[in-house]
Amino acid sequence: MWFKIMKFELAYRKKRPATYIYFGILFLVAMLAVSTDIVTIGGGTGQVKENAPATLAFMMVITSAVLMMITSAIMGVGVLRDFEHQTESMVFTTPISKFDYLFGRFLGSFIVTLFAFSGLLFGFIVGEIAPWRDADKLLPLNLWADIHPFLFFVVPNLFFSGVLFFVTGALARKMVVVYVQWIILFVVYMVSNTLTAEVSDQSLAALLDPFAINTVDFARQYWTVAEQNSMVIPIEGVVLWNRILWVGIGLVGLVIGYFSFSFNVVKNSFFKKKVQDNRDTSKTSMDVPKVRFKFGLGTYLLQVWTQSLFYFKYMLKGIPFITITVMGFFIVILNSFYIGEVFGTFTYPTTYLLVELITGAFTLFFVIILVFYSGELVWRERDVKISLIQDALPMPDFVNLVSKFLSLIMVYVVMLLGLIGCGVIIQAFKGYFNFEFNVYFGTLFTDTMSLLIVFTLLAFFIQVLVNNKFLGHALMIIFFITMEVLENLGLEHGLFQFGRANLGRFSQMNGFGHFVTNFSWFDLYWIMLSVFLFAVAVMFAARGSEAAMKWRWKVGVLRLTKPLLTFGISAFLVFCMSGCYIYYNTNVVNTYTNSDDVNAFFANYEKELKQYEFTKQPKVTDINLKVELYPETRDYSVEGYYILKNFE
Repeated sequence: MWFKIMKFELAYRKKRPATYIYFGILFLVAMLAVSTDIVTIGGGTGQVKENAPATLAFMMVITSAVLMMITSAIMGVGVLRDFEHQTESMVFTTPISKFDYLFGRFLGSFIVTLFAFSGLLFGFIVGEIAPWRDADKLLPLNLWADIHPFLFFVVPNLFFSGVLFFVTGALARKMVVVYVQWIILFVVYMVSNTLTAEVSDQSLAALLDPFAINTVDFARQYWTVAEQNSMVIPIEGVVLWNRILWVGIGLVGLVIGYFSFSFNVVKNSFFKKKVQDNRDTSKTSMDVPKVRFKFGLGTYLLQVWTQSLFYFKYMLKGIPFITITVMGFFIVILNSFYIGEVFGTFTYPTTYLLVELITGAFTLFFVIILVFYSGELVWRERDVKISLIQDALPMPDFVNLVSKFLSLIMVYVVMLLGLIGCGVIIQAFKGYFNFEFNVYFGTLFTDTMSLLIVFTLLAFFIQVLVNNKFLGHALMIIFFITMEVLENLGLEHGLFQFGRANLGRFSQMNGFGHFVTNFSWFDLYWIMLSVFLFAVAVMFAARGSEAAMKWRWKVGVLRLTKPLLTFGISAFLVFCMSGCYIYYNTNVVNTYTNSDDVNAFFANYEKELKQYEFTKQPKVTDINLKVELYPETRDYSVEGYYILKNFE
């Protein structure tokens, strides 16, 4: 019977476009990584070739880890789909055993996962023989160098993570819990990655890494160029024990999942007790409240505020948010043990170092929250089957989306305040009490907050337009990858890199200096574009039973009221004008250079002056300078002299 269930799962997945989209994404990423410079995921450097066996192994484990969300999307819904479609009552009453049901679902989903990730294998192979490849950077095609890391690293990774997502989805019956496990996996990796800061702990980090990224790096760290270009990663020592550990954990997870799964429509709970209803139901009459109809701006603002508080409390109380936040704070605290360390010597834990620690360690968790909750909030009413009631309420179209956006902003504020408190505690624990709150607030509530606002508005826009929660999540991830690809292609200008408004590093001499002006203009530029996209999202937001784009287009034209039109056009005009001003200052008044220009400058510098490398030059024997710096005006004055002497 399990074989028939597996066949049904495969037949169902075969008809789903997402199956082939996942394969295509992995294939394209792998092919471009090995055959071009568009995608960089830990490729070869120096004399180590792009398709060296050790390099291929490293790129495969990184890609399988970064795109682990695909595994969760395939494996997590194997059993969960029956509960979402409300067919579990029919399935559970059929004469099939729990083993057949779970094993058939798991095996079918795992085969589909292997198919999707085989795009990695075929992508690397095609990239190695692609006609546009740079043959000087590649070795001759060696199929075993591609197959070996896929079999011994990617497949075990998929098995362990697949078991985790499948069992979690089957037991919790909620997709949100599956995403939490995905986040926990990343935290385990980050913990193991932190351990590599100490040389003595590198073997432990290699053993504990669930994705085997540190494991592969540990195995090849002392290899010569010739060894990296010729040898595959041997499955022995720490590498072997790492694979045994995580595959073993996967097998244990399968056993636990089998015995814990309740083959009933209503699952048993060990924590919740039945609540007896002792209310008096003999009274059949009730007082009907008097309703006053009052509409206007004040009513709409009250609706926005009330719903914002509702969604804000919903997120704060949710297990996923609590888990993500706790994991993020844990990583910040863990990384604080190595803050300011330079070759075993520690500097003072100044505030700007703490800010860099917070923004560096917690950025991933901010991204997870904005990507995940943008979809959850947009789809909240539809997920709990009350969307038609919500849509029938007398509220303008903007109230729903604006309130959800503001609730996320409230969450960001709470998290940033918590991070500031965490930073102060870390400083005090290390005996440093010069808390520069102006640096904390001046960085986190400007640079970090503006970045979160821009990408949250973009995430809402994508979720509304595609009208598919999981596809919206995937498109956001693809968007982040695309930004990196465009930067590698040379499109580095801040006018094209979405959200690129960098405040710079705080200086004890002149604070943020002249970067504040640059940051403000770029920040205004991207926020106005995001606000315009949000206005478009309000136009096309699904409301009612018709969600097809042609119907939303017709409704959107009717929603284009004068206030919304004025708001959208104003945002777009400010976006265009600020962009023109930025271009004038960066490309006309000043000379714009990208990384290619900088590399070309140094290359020409070396070519022109290399001929004088061994020519005897005058030596400086004495220097006497009087230098005065004026950071406020970005100016300086220098007086003094050099004494040069020719040496024979």
